[in-house]
Amino acid sequence: KEDETGQYRLWYMGSAVDPFDYELGWQVGCASSEVLEDPLAWSPHEANPCLAFPGPSWDLGVHGLSVLRDDKASPDERYKMWYGGAQGSSRISIGYATSRDGMSWTRFSDGPVLDADQAWEGTALSQTAVVFDGAMYRMWFMGTTNLGDGPAWLIGYATSPDGIDWMKHEGNPVLRPGGAEGSSVVNWAHVRF
Repeated sequence: KEDETGQYRLWYMGSAVDPFDYELGWQVGCASSEVLEDPLAWSPHEANPCLAFPGPSWDLGVHGLSVLRDDKASPDERYKMWYGGAQGSSRISIGYATSRDGMSWTRFSDGPVLDADQAWEGTALSQTAVVFDGAMYRMWFMGTTNLGDGPAWLIGYATSPDGIDWMKHEGNPVLRPGGAEGSSVVNWAHVRF
């Protein structure tokens, strides 16, 4: 809950175009509510989309996002967002944005903060889950590759002291299809700290 306004924040992906065409601009929408008990009490932000991708830029739309509030950060960067910045349906990198209030966002101007550069990742990193343990940002992300019989999604892990400069784990991917549950894909990691 936002201390200054007494409201909860919600972030989501929205698009007015074909939902499978990532080149045409999925945007980030924001909403707020004073209560959690009423699922209909959310009000969209009047200036939605709160994070737009008008181009020209390296990111033409969003594909998954993770937001956290960091009360130790400067006031202008209290909210931090990592998102899959789509450059088309097959090329996605991790972007970064910050916000004072969680509703009006500024994208990191230097481009993506994490790119697909390992064979298992293919050309797409997305669906981030980021936590901050007080000293280190920890990110789980989805990479897309081909295991011979079609596309496969795997989970990778990276750490960063500042949320911008990331070091991928040398044992990536940290979670792959199979295991006791017999899954053929793993994706959209959610981590609670």
